[in-house]
Amino acid sequence: MEPSVYADMKNVVYPRLLVEIPYAELKKLTKDHFCPRPTVPAERFGFSRLKQGTNESVQAFVSRIKSSAQRSHFTGETFNTQCLEQFIAGLFNDDFRDMLLAENWEQLTFAGAVEKVVTKERSKRET
Repeated sequence: MEPSVYADMKNVVYPRLLVEIPYAELKKLTKDHFCPRPTVPAERFGFSRLKQGTNESVQAFVSRIKSSAQRSHFTGETFNTQCLEQFIAGLFNDDFRDMLLAENWEQLTFAGAVEKVVTKERSKRET
């Protein structure tokens, strides 16, 4: 074990001694210390900041949105609403965003918005 890791672990378990702690507990403490799990608010903050990269395809951006939404614990209608809003807000192409903002919001779904933009992206590439 690296001396710096050993020193960190001594600090994590203080005032107890490392030799006093059962292996399973020490393993959990080590994992929690070096690989902390992000909190839901932190995940949702990250979700709200998602933006499509300049060379990122719409499909890749959608995949990142879905992955982040899952970690943010969005489900059901909240999943659809949050993903739709972040998809529109994070689109790199202003024309695609304007097209979606002009849609009827009562009928627009995340999947529908993605389909419209993917179709538009594809036709733009082919011309």
